[in-house]
Amino acid sequence: MLWNTNHINVRISEANSQMILVTISKQNYPEWMLAAVYASPNPRTRDELWDSLETIAQNNQLPWLLVGDFNDHASLKEKRSFSTNQNLSHSLSCSRKFVNHINSCNFIDLGCTGPSLTWSNNRQGWAKTLIRLDQALCNAEWRTRFPKGFVRNFPRTYSDHSPMLVCTQDNRETEEMIQKRRYRKGK
Repeated sequence: MLWNTNHINVRISEANSQMILVTISKQNYPEWMLAAVYASPNPRTRDELWDSLETIAQNNQLPWLLVGDFNDHASLKEKRSFSTNQNLSHSLSCSRKFVNHINSCNFIDLGCTGPSLTWSNNRQGWAKTLIRLDQALCNAEWRTRFPKGFVRNFPRTYSDHSPMLVCTQDNRETEEMIQKRRYRKGK
C-alpha cells in the first residue's frame, strides 16, 4: 500500500497474512476503510479470512472497500480453461461458496474495465487457464459515498496477475494518465 501523507492519513486497524485493513481519513472528508486482500490458496485458511471479514462487516458502519486477490471466482464465466482434468461440480461448489461469502457480508462487486480474467497459469494452448481472482468489492456505504468509483484492469506483463487500478472518482486526469501510459508502451 502506498499513499501520499500530505493528502491522506492511513491508520492500520488489522494486519495478517491475508489482509491489511486500514482506515483512511482526509481533512473535511468522512473516514472510510480499505482492505488489501491476498486470500490464501488453501480453502481452509481462506475460510478464516472470510470469518474475519464477516465479523468486521457485522460490526462496521463505515464505507468499506476490499481490493485484491481473493483466490476464488464467483461463476464459471470467470474461468476459462480447456483442461480435460477440470472438475465442474467442484468448481461450481467453490463458486457458490465464494458468492455466499460475498452475500453474507453484503458486498457489491465493482466490476471492471479491461481484461476481466485477471490471472493466468502462464501455460500455452490447451493447458492454459485464465481466472478472475482479483477484484474490488465494497459495501453499500462505500458505493454511495463514491458513486463514480471504478476498477480498471491492465494486461498482464511481468506477473501472472493483471495490475488493477481502483479510483474513487471518475475524472479525466485518471483516464488521461491511463491513455498516456498505454501510448508510451505502444511505441
